[in-house]
Formats: sequence, structure tokens, C-alpha cells
Amino acid sequence: MKQNVTALFVCTSLLAGGVAACRGQVTLIRRDFNDLSVSYNSRNGCTVPFSVTASGTITQAWWWIWSTGWRDLHICYTLPDGTLFESVIGQPGVSITQVAIGKESGGRWQLDLFETVPGPAHVVSTRIQLVTQRHARKDLPVTGLPVAELSRLDDIVVEFLTKYGFEAATLAVVRNGRLVFEHGYGWQDEACTRAIEPNAIMRLASNTIPITRAAVRDLIDSGRLAQTARVCDLLGVRPTGVRAFADARVRNITVADLLNDRSGWTDHAPSPRDVGTALGLGHSATLDETITYMYCTSKLLFAPGTSVGFSHWGYQLLGAVIECASGLSYGDYIHSEIGLAGGMPTLQMAGSTAMEALDNETWYAGETFEHPDWDFHQTQPLVPAPYAIDMAAGRGAGSLACSARDYGRFLVRRFHTGQKKPASLSGLTWEYVFYGSLNGTLTVTFDKVTPDGSSLSFVLLVNERISSWADLHNEIKDQVREYLLGVRRWPTIDLFVEPEALPSEPDDPGTPLSSSMGHRIVLPDTHSPRRFDSSSC
Repeated sequence: MKQNVTALFVCTSLLAGGVAACRGQVTLIRRDFNDLSVSYNSRNGCTVPFSVTASGTITQAWWWIWSTGWRDLHICYTLPDGTLFESVIGQPGVSITQVAIGKESGGRWQLDLFETVPGPAHVVSTRIQLVTQRHARKDLPVTGLPVAELSRLDDIVVEFLTKYGFEAATLAVVRNGRLVFEHGYGWQDEACTRAIEPNAIMRLASNTIPITRAAVRDLIDSGRLAQTARVCDLLGVRPTGVRAFADARVRNITVADLLNDRSGWTDHAPSPRDVGTALGLGHSATLDETITYMYCTSKLLFAPGTSVGFSHWGYQLLGAVIECASGLSYGDYIHSEIGLAGGMPTLQMAGSTAMEALDNETWYAGETFEHPDWDFHQTQPLVPAPYAIDMAAGRGAGSLACSARDYGRFLVRRFHTGQKKPASLSGLTWEYVFYGSLNGTLTVTFDKVTPDGSSLSFVLLVNERISSWADLHNEIKDQVREYLLGVRRWPTIDLFVEPEALPSEPDDPGTPLSSSMGHRIVLPDTHSPRRFDSSSC
């Protein structure tokens, strides 16, 4: 699991030979620092020792320094293993990654700071930020009803989580419309005190988009929305002030163009903060303000309807279209008309901050610390990046959350295109995978239909990602897909409606069952989840 560590200390020195006082403060994030002591030991500098108790491998490291009376500084960092980093700087930012990367964060660090030319007293402020990969835990709790026929899935998921240091995930598998497997892996809370339940809620990231497609199709089917309607007319987008549309073709984009990925829009809009700056708003832009900005400044990649190009921004526009056509907020419409109406009560808008977490929603581990999207002037404290995302601004494209079980129910009734599945799937051939990625979120949804009418889908939700997210998506998707396609004896359980397992389907001759790797499986009670020792994986 990646973790960020931020230590902030301020040293006030009388560098011309008088006395000096140093005061230190720790910003406690992810429990990595537990103390910081500061002492003055020189007439023209100071030494700052501090300790990191939660050991991990450093993957990124930065150091910043500010001064009220800037003079060149000689700095020296001593890492826990004795490695030194020395530099004379005249600017406020230095990367120490070249010496810190791959090192252990745990232990005693020390900063020695000296001015090259002593002078009048002034305040020196400095901050070090480390991103570390915590060592994998020896065990992860696994919750859910044991399913002997699919027990290898636990090995696959635990191996994946352990390999990358992730600590929370859920997996649901649906076979021929029946929920045959639903397990939770890891921890519900950041303190790692409560095992995650299989029905825990997680953000969906871009797997929001199939839900948006379904909502738009329902509005079209009910006559409340026309496929041929021009989006700029529906939303009332007009050039503002002296701004004209940067590309006249944007006027011709229809609902169908957005729904079928044929609009010509670029993939992403700028951040709310960047749009607010560009428009001189003095605040981070709302979705409506971003819509105006994009229509007035963006050039299309191709004429609407003439080619295919996926666009997250296009689905943000469809989120606004849903609000216009339904008269409800995007979140209210999705929760009521898609979620509750479809037997998926957990499907709803995700909150932005940790305080806005939904009931039974897990925690999210971030890669970095950021100023919140809505903190236009960047005066608020840095927060873990998953809690700096303005989810409302991204509605339609990456703003929903639900349980793996409920998304599995969605795939029973809908294709990823949002179209309703027919009562009989016989004669159809279909295979589709959709990935989602936000800071703090990795999601994979898979759906397959074969001509004999059989269907198989799975939903994996993880509370963290790393930068090479595309490879991770493919890695776990391929492992789960390959295993499930090789299963020849399926349980007849339906966890959508049944609390206990039923006898399995007869074996399909010729292909043996995949076996577990020897983990000890114990049927848990409600307070004692199974644990899988990852050291044997």
C-alpha cells in the first residue's frame, strides 16, 4: 500500500552568534510518524532528528525549504541506513529520490541545515514528503461464504493484493444470473481493525459510465429524451461575453453522439481549479461552468458522428443531460431509477471527503497528498488524494459507488452499453471488460455471453491503485477470467436470494477442477473472518 509521510518543521535561528530556538510539528498521516524532536547544535545552523516507526520501501521523496531572508543553504539528510544527501541550494525544492528510492523509511532520519553565509535571524521552514510502499502484511482477512468449487479465486485475489500492498477489495461472480461467489478481502477501515465485508461499498471510478449509459437509454425509451437532440440546446449552452464557440461543430453534437462515443470531444476536461483560473472565477468551477468553458475553448478531434473516440468528458455532459431530462440531480436519479428500481440499493453518488463516506463504504489509500479540488486558493491542509476529488464535478463519468454484488446484479440485466439484456441470451456472443481508475480506486467489470445462452460476469473493486494502473487491470482481469472460464463444476447457490449453499452442478467431463493452494479454510461466524497467510502464496 502506498503511503505518504509529511513532516513539517520550522527553525528560527539567530545565525550571527546569538541563541536559537527550534520548534517542530508533525502532520500525522497514515500513522507513519510518531515523534519529531528538534534541537539547535550550531551557531549557524540546526540539526533536526525525527523518526519513522512504520517501515516501508521509499518509492518517491521530495524536500522543500522556504525562508523569510533567503540565503544559500547547505543541507544534509542522513537516512536510516546512513546514506547521505548533501546539496547547496538557492531554490525552494530539491528531490532526494535519487538517494532515497528503494531505501527503508523506518528508523532515524536527520537533517543538518547550515547557511553558507551567516546573517541576521530569520525563519526557515522546510518539509519532507515521502511516498512509501508498506511491506505486505502476513495475512489478510477474507470474508464471505466459502464456495469450494471456486476456492482458487481467494488465492488469486490475495496474491494480487499482497503483491502490490493493497489492503481492501471485494469480488462478486455471477453465473447464469445467479450470484455464486461474493467475498471481501482485507480491511474496512484504515486502522485495519475491521475486516471488510463482501457487500462493502466502494467507488466505481469509470465503471460509473455503463450506469450513465443505462440511465440515458431509459430516458430515451420513456420519451423524455430524444437521441437526436443537440446537447448544447438541451443544456442551454451559449457563448459568453466576447467568447464564441471555439469549434462551430460542437453545436451539432447530439445525445446519440455522446452515448455512442462519436462526439469528437477530447477525453478529459481540465480540473475545476484550472477552469476557475482560466475563467477568472475566483473559485473552482462547477460542472455548469466547465461546460461553458469547454464549449467556448475546445476544438473537436473529429466531426460529430464521423468516427469513434472515447471521452470521459462526454459522459460528464450526459450526467448533465440526465439532470435536464429527469428534473432530478444525477445522484438522485441514479439511486432511485437505476439503483432502487433495479434491486441495487447501494448504487449512489460517492462523497468527496472522508466525512462524506456512505454507510458501509470502505476507506481509500492515495498515491499522493493534494489540495482539495474545491480549495481554489490552496489554503486548506493537504489531504490524501482520494479525498481531494470533487466527485460532484465528475458526475456521469466517475462519481458513483456501490457494492460488487449490486454491480453484478446490474450486469445480469444490462450490457455495458446500457442496453437491457433480452430474456433469452441464446444465439448471442458477447464479451466486454471495463476498467475504472481514480486515485484510491481500481475497478474491473467483466461480462461474457456465449451462443448457448450461458453468461458469466465478475466485479472486482479495490481501494487503491498505483501509477501503472493499466497493467494491473489487465493482470488481475486475465487471472480471474482465465480461471473462471476453466471452471467445469459450478455451485447452484444464488446469493442474491439464498443464504446457504446448495449442491453443485454436475461436473463437465474432461476438465478437472482448479484446486486451492492449500489455504486452511474455516467457515467464519459473523465476528471471525477467515485469514489467508500470504507467505504461502
